[in-house]
Amino acid sequence: MNPSEIQKIFQTVVKSVRCPHCGKRYSYENVHIVSTADSICFLQLECSGHVPMLATVSISGSLPQEVSVTPISTDDVINSYKKINKTNSIKKLFE
Repeated sequence: MNPSEIQKIFQTVVKSVRCPHCGKRYSYENVHIVSTADSICFLQLECSGHVPMLATVSISGSLPQEVSVTPISTDDVINSYKKINKTNSIKKLFE
């Protein structure tokens, strides 16, 4: 991933993504790269006083004009925990 692609990701996030708790836009200072791998970028988005949000952005061909974010509910976390507890291998989680 080149610097131009990373810059476009930051611009898109700052322009399009809002904190799911309060609705504020993220500033450049509050968007952090956690890791990159090939065409995938893992971001941490911080909003004052709220739990940070993690985002995964994949670049393939042209960049998306808008980033869609779906908040994770408490039920999602509980259901995932139950499913992980019932399995004995990672492979079975995705079957």
